[in-house]
Amino acid sequence: MSKVGLAILLVFCVAAVLAPPAARHQLGRTFAPLQPPSVVHPLGTDDIGRDLLAQVLAGARVSLLVGLSAGLAATLLGGLVGLAAGYFGGSADRLLMRLVDFFLAIPRLPLLIVLAAYLGSGIWVIVIAFVFISWAYPARMVRAQVLLEKRRAYVTAAQLSGLPWHYILRRHIAPPLLPLLAAVVIMEMGHAVAAEAGLSFLGLGDPTAVSWGTILYHAFAYPALFLDGSWLWWALPAGLCLSLVLLGLALVSVSLEGNLDPRLKGRRLGP
Repeated sequence: MSKVGLAILLVFCVAAVLAPPAARHQLGRTFAPLQPPSVVHPLGTDDIGRDLLAQVLAGARVSLLVGLSAGLAATLLGGLVGLAAGYFGGSADRLLMRLVDFFLAIPRLPLLIVLAAYLGSGIWVIVIAFVFISWAYPARMVRAQVLLEKRRAYVTAAQLSGLPWHYILRRHIAPPLLPLLAAVVIMEMGHAVAAEAGLSFLGLGDPTAVSWGTILYHAFAYPALFLDGSWLWWALPAGLCLSLVLLGLALVSVSLEGNLDPRLKGRRLGP
């Protein structure tokens, strides 16, 4: 299962890195509108004559950039909070966990829509808004793992020997957390990609950036989308790409979770 997910992600990563420079000259040009797929335009054109293959390839870069940036930032922020809460405990732990509970109780999507509408459009605005509402779940997961690591004999020995807390965290607590953090990053990447696509589909994304969500937004704004069959080359490719990336991230995340959780190690869901 993990190999399938990694293969899917690798294909889209290669497309995001290599294809946009090759298709950049097509993004700024317009052709005859609503052309069906052809040799010149493999995915046809939209209602104002923009090449859809170039848009889909450029959308891969935007979606993966948002997913990676937001996933890493949310996991880093949440990891630092969980590390501090789990290791130091006491009043700091209680205060941070009540803050985590508050953010976990708020539905993500409605709050993200409100923040995007209030802060304005922009790729980095979406990233910041996503990190603001998504750090709590990684924080809780990291805290739980830190509490387990604190009970290790070598951690207790390091504390009794008088080693500074930052050395213990860096040398003994943080390294075992890396596999968990990797799984959390993959999971949050999927949430961020879906969030960016959802906001762009609602018209709250960056109007100057080409993403799969903006492609779907413009496609469904076209009144004859399902009457002339243009949905087959306009909306369908972007929707399939988005679904495949989310599937790839989900497969990798589930595989990592199965390897990390002792309760799931005996249940092999795939290779």
